[in-house]
Amino acid sequence: MDQGIAKPKDGSPLSYKGNGLTLEEGEVWAYGGDFGDVPNDGNFILDGMLAPDRTPHPHYYEVKHVYRPLHFDLLNMDDSQEFLNIKVTNRDFFTGTDEYDYKARVVTPTSGPEKGFFNIENPDENGIIRIPAEPIEHFCPICNAQQSGNRRSGSVLQSVIRRLRNVPNSGNNQSDNVLLPEIGVLQIFAQLKDDALWADSGHVVAYEQFFEWQSNVPALEWNNTDGSSIKKRTKGIIPVDGGYSVTCGKSRYTVDGKGALTSWKWNGREMLAGPVEPYFWKPANDNQRHNDYERTMGVWRRVAQEREFLSSEARTVVRERAQFRQIRFNFELSVGAELTLCYEFSEDRVSFSADYTPQADMIPSIPKFGVRMRLPAEYDSVRWSGRGPWENYPDRKQGALFGNYTLPVDEYRTDYIYPQDNSNRSDCLCFSLLRADQSQQGPALSVYSPQFFNLRIWNCSEEDIENARHNFELPKRDYLNINIDSELIGVGGNDAWGARTEPQYIPSGNEPHHLSFILTLE
Repeated sequence: MDQGIAKPKDGSPLSYKGNGLTLEEGEVWAYGGDFGDVPNDGNFILDGMLAPDRTPHPHYYEVKHVYRPLHFDLLNMDDSQEFLNIKVTNRDFFTGTDEYDYKARVVTPTSGPEKGFFNIENPDENGIIRIPAEPIEHFCPICNAQQSGNRRSGSVLQSVIRRLRNVPNSGNNQSDNVLLPEIGVLQIFAQLKDDALWADSGHVVAYEQFFEWQSNVPALEWNNTDGSSIKKRTKGIIPVDGGYSVTCGKSRYTVDGKGALTSWKWNGREMLAGPVEPYFWKPANDNQRHNDYERTMGVWRRVAQEREFLSSEARTVVRERAQFRQIRFNFELSVGAELTLCYEFSEDRVSFSADYTPQADMIPSIPKFGVRMRLPAEYDSVRWSGRGPWENYPDRKQGALFGNYTLPVDEYRTDYIYPQDNSNRSDCLCFSLLRADQSQQGPALSVYSPQFFNLRIWNCSEEDIENARHNFELPKRDYLNINIDSELIGVGGNDAWGARTEPQYIPSGNEPHHLSFILTLE
């Protein structure tokens, strides 16, 4: 548990009011050095799974998942191809698997997070749960394929997901959103059958999830026109100061000479509060403050901002009788790599892609590969499809279930007592920014991607986080600071006093990286 002490913000003497577990008005959580004490351990004792007021930190749920008494493993289909087999391994010595009830659900990017539960049979004497699947030759919405009269060679997991999704009133019918890949997640739960001394019946003690994925959403690729016709004339695209001004119906876009989307005016209304631009740096978390993160990766702090222009071109693409304006930029990065940025504009959406190609050897590892954008603070809540609902990172996400969640922006952020990088949600496919005040005019802004991405949202800047020493010092800006990353370094390491993030969770500077998404008005 974090060993914070409630201290009056104005510096007056400690009052020791209340029970010590909640802050009174005017109090903040303090740590070593906040009382003029020398020597001290600073914020080193703020490393618990619980905050001083006993609120669980996000890693509390990861520890719970790691310590779960039951493990679920997906086995091959049986010989009849009619059942999906789940192997249950009991790690308890004195509690049998028959003391739990088991249930399952399928979650898609458009299903509710708490809908569609189905009871499933208990494990047999070999620890196997068998989940029936419909004949595989039937239409499978996950893979969007039908082979009438022929047994499909796809996995039985697809069939199970299809069967569960199509049960009436399950809340799991996927919409025809062409901007989302087709994905289904089968989630298995074990819960107490009866009341216990430490929890009531129905308490979930273990869970696991299995992904079935097929991306059928084309990413923006300059050299893959997919039967589209290319027009060299660039009506609606005007070169301006090394960049371009693009007009598409009610929308006017401005891209500067550095390839950043600096303005999107829809019906004369500015939709952005800051540029959409490549960004490869992130603030350190508390582990990284002690493991040489700044020294080993600090070169990336300004690599994106200092990119050197190589070339650009613009064109019009005609696809299904509709015209789209496209722009491509090529840049050289100081670390010895090239960066390509592509845009495709229409009246109500922007398709974007970024590609990193290393040219040199021994390039330092990258904190993240992605973009940063700033949107108006009038959006006060976020709805996303991805892991959640609590914060999770690439190396700390197994306890976070894929689902569809909505939170106020202030709750999406994780308020650690000592400000640091926070709030990431991994394996996201889309998100929307919403207004609580429906009287405010203007469309909602949404992002969709054909690939999983990491999403962090704050109402302050990276510099604010790096310069503050207490969470109450963080200002509330008039914009939302949003990072969308295809790659992101994990929280690492295995201790909090020098161990670095495990290598598999550190993006390599010597490998190509790609990010694509669509920013749209709804």
